Amino acid sequence: MTKSIREYQSADADAVKAIFIQKSRRTEFKRVAKAVFYHKTARRTWQAGIVGLLSLQLRLMLTHRKSALAMCLWSAGVGLGWFFWLRSQDRKRVSKEYSTMVDRFREIQHTSTDITSDKKNHVWVMEDDTTGPLDQKVVVGVVGFQYDEDDQEGRIWNPTGIEPRIELALVKTAIQFARDHQINVLTQVVSSASTTYSKQ
Repeated sequence: MTKSIREYQSADADAVKAIFIQKSRRTEFKRVAKAVFYHKTARRTWQAGIVGLLSLQLRLMLTHRKSALAMCLWSAGVGLGWFFWLRSQDRKRVSKEYSTMVDRFREIQHTSTDITSDKKNHVWVMEDDTTGPLDQKVVVGVVGFQYDEDDQEGRIWNPTGIEPRIELALVKTAIQFARDHQINVLTQVVSSASTTYSKQ
């Protein structure tokens, strides 16, 4: 398996968006199930149905078995209905978010090729030479680097790859670029606290 890193080109937009969506789909079930659990309207709908079923049991219209079965069916139906609706909303949000990210990469790439700029903005993609049909190269990761003139520091934008080691290699490329050009790099860590790496 041969991988190589090169500059982003506008023809890579669809492949990059596909990588973003593929990465998002890995955590989709967990994200949507959590949304169903915490969604107030879904919870109220479920609770109202359970109360209604219990009131039927209290009026002796349902036996205990029928009541338990009705509650299980109600819970499953409401849960699945909300899950599928929230999943469709999540997919729309993800698609919009990643379209915005691809636009940002296009903007960064445009400023890196502009002859009036000082070439401190870049986007890189990693290609895998062996995964495509007919030995075509396939994009497996992307990272953007944007220099902020006001703050005099660079920002690494959304490193994304089909594997964590691909993301790491792309981030290392961006950090090495910053070191070569004497740029401080601002990154976001897991705790959302900002960390600045010096240019040494």
